Formats: sequence, structure tokens, C-alpha cells
Amino acid sequence: MRKTLFIMNEEEFIKNVIEEKKKPEQLGMKRLVSLLCRYYYKLGIKPKELSYTVENQLKEIMSEDENFRPFEYVDLIKSTASKVIHGKVPKELKVREGIKMYKKDYELIDTLDTRQEKRLMFTAIALSRFFDNNGWIYLDINELFSLANIKTKRCNRELLLGALTEKGLLDINMKADSAVNVRVVNYMKENGSDKDVQYTITEFNQIGNQGIVSAAPTKYMICSKCGKLVKKQSNSMKYCKHCAKEMKNIN
Repeated sequence: MRKTLFIMNEEEFIKNVIEEKKKPEQLGMKRLVSLLCRYYYKLGIKPKELSYTVENQLKEIMSEDENFRPFEYVDLIKSTASKVIHGKVPKELKVREGIKMYKKDYELIDTLDTRQEKRLMFTAIALSRFFDNNGWIYLDINELFSLANIKTKRCNRELLLGALTEKGLLDINMKADSAVNVRVVNYMKENGSDKDVQYTITEFNQIGNQGIVSAAPTKYMICSKCGKLVKKQSNSMKYCKHCAKEMKNIN
């Protein structure tokens, strides 16, 4: 399973890819072509030259990949460039500082019964705002629960999703494979007042743990080394007990 690459600042990201002339392993070719088309269109490349420009840039980025066959992507580049030019897909690259989580989100999550439900709902809300598709999230179920910091069997995952569905918070569409479509029912875009923002997610990892810590920052913290959620003993605390011992031995 290839993990989803969550890009906050698409413009900065594609600039780095072009400069380094290397495709990140997690980045699919379809998404790379889309980013290149939108980037060069924004730069003012003429519509007639857009496909040619992207094709040449893609060759440079993939120059070290022995399995890359440029002719296999000609049609993809032309169709993507055409969609960008004619406005059939968003032309603008997304530039975000982070995903905002509001006080209302925390009030809703606080009504849930278990820590697992709270982790999953926090993660679902965050992902729905990232994808910005009327509340819908399309992910592999393993990745969804990994992001939520929930380790449990598949049958328990489905029970947990079912519990949030029964409470009217999520709509679920399970696929035959490991994919799952989830919709946050009362989807709210990032359009609230800044004074109502309680937390901003800047990195898409440990989302479930971020939800627990941001709800009670004086009580919990995430270990800087292993990412484990632990109770906070002091403001200067950076590591869990195990990692603190390891760091002490290294120093």
C-alpha cells in the first residue's frame, strides 16, 4: 500500500521536485503531471506550449528511472493540460499553512464516549477539510486508522466506524478491497473566525494523537522520538520514559 502524500503547499512542493529533478516515491505519475500542468500554466506558458513544456520537464524529473517510458504519458499530459486550460479542473495550486480545527469540533468530539472514537472523529474532520470534497474522504482503511493512531483488528475498525455512523456523524461506504469512503455528515469548511480556531494541523501524521494533545495540552504530549502519546509530567518534557533513557545513554 502506497501511503497518501499530503501536500500542504503544492506550489512550493512542485518547485522542489523540479529543482531536485526527482519524483518522491509516494507521488503518483497522474498527480505529478497535474501539478506540473497547473504550475506551468500559472507561470504563463502559452496553451499551445503547455503539453510540450510538461513533457520535457517530466523527462528531466524521471531521467534516473530506467523504467520510465516517456511515450506512455503523452496522452495523459495532453488531456491534463487541456483540462487545466479549459477550466475542467482547478487551475490554482493549493497553498496552505495548515488545516484549522475549531472550538466547535472539540465540543462535538468531547461528546464521544471513547478515546478511539475521539481520535477517529478528529482525524475524519481534519481529512475532510484537507480533501475539501463536501466532507468525503477516500482512503485505504489501514491508512485511515494509522493516521488516527488506532491499532485494532479490521472487524473492530468497522464497529468503530459503525458507532460514529449510528450517532449521525459519519456516512460509510465500505469497498470490496481495503478502500473506504467516509463522509463527515456536518462538514464545515475552514471559514470560521480565527478567534474560534483552537488548533492548526501543519503535518499529516499522528493526527489522532494531535487531537488528544490539542484538546488537553497541559495533560498530554507526543514523544519527540517515537511519537507515542504520553502523560505530561512537566513543560520541559520531550520524550517518553523509554526514549528518555535511550537519549540519556546516547548523550
